[in-house]
Formats: sequence, C-alpha cells, structure tokens
Amino acid sequence: MSAKMRVRLGTSNGLRVPATSRV
Repeated sequence: MSAKMRVRLGTSNGLRVPATSRV
C-alpha cells in the first residue's frame, strides 16, 4: 500500500498518525 493510501485510511478512520505516512 502506498503511504498516501495509508494516510487516507488513517484519516478516514479518524486517526491522524504521522507514523503511517512515514511507514
């Protein structure tokens, strides 16, 4: 999964985790 997709999923779940964008 792309980092952007992970960020989208994270924000979609209501969880803002900058770590997801780095992973």
